[in-house]
Amino acid sequence: MNMDSDDAFADEIVEIFVEEVGEVLEQIDRHYPVWYGDGRNVAALKEVRRAFHTLKGSGRMVQANEIGELAWAVENLLNRLLDGTLRINDHIYELIEEVRKVIPVLLEAFAKRQAAALAGINTGRLIEQADALREGREVTSIQTYQAPEGVESPLVSKAVLGGGVQDDELEQLQEQLAGIRQSLDEHKRSWVNLGGQVDALRNQLNALPETMGADDIRRQLEMADREIKELKYFVKATSSEMVNTVNEAQQRLTARVDQELRIVADVSGQIKADMTAEFTVLRAELNNRIKAWSLGSAIACSVLLLLAAAFLL
Repeated sequence: MNMDSDDAFADEIVEIFVEEVGEVLEQIDRHYPVWYGDGRNVAALKEVRRAFHTLKGSGRMVQANEIGELAWAVENLLNRLLDGTLRINDHIYELIEEVRKVIPVLLEAFAKRQAAALAGINTGRLIEQADALREGREVTSIQTYQAPEGVESPLVSKAVLGGGVQDDELEQLQEQLAGIRQSLDEHKRSWVNLGGQVDALRNQLNALPETMGADDIRRQLEMADREIKELKYFVKATSSEMVNTVNEAQQRLTARVDQELRIVADVSGQIKADMTAEFTVLRAELNNRIKAWSLGSAIACSVLLLLAAAFLL
């Protein structure tokens, strides 16, 4: 195997590892906010722990030791939470978020074959923090790391999807719904007030003698009663229209979320399929190289035996 082929092989390993780390970070971004919102959500915690377990194994396999050992320290900490020997606290959440921010920077440094220290990251400090938390020792807040510009760093927003339904859309919908409720309340108050006025006039009319003036008042009351019925119909129609508007907006949001989820699932499936194919090719290449090395070793041994036999003769 020449130096060029070794470099090409190493570049392929780095490329595969980078893609795998990207998938793991997406897994953390998907499940960490759920666990952060509910510390008792064991299912979400297990997914976060599994992500760091994958980072540990893959990092060690490709000799990305900074990432592998840091992930191992976090995995050990999360194992203590899962077995119930440690309780969650804010320092643990802080550590997880800090590690999530520095992993992309460590990955970039590994891809460039640079030391983590050159990127300004003290992984030893983070590992010590994880060990101290795992052992129940008192710790202080860790210094927040600011990732370089252009490097993915923070956890995703705790919205459902980063590229789907935005928080401002939901806020607009909530404001619209609040306006609808306020408008309905105003219509109901107006209706009740008018109804009370009509009842008061009707009572006054009943107390009047049967005169021409009373007939005029009756007609006025009938007109007012018709206006109240029209207002009642308007309130009902307006309410139905507003409710339909809200339902349509909610349906559009739901459809967009479903579409984003399908896109994420399709992309994830394609990435997994590509990874499987690449690993298959890689495994076959490794097997071929092992066979070639074995054959070369056998030939070398045979030649040595022949030389030894010739020398003895």
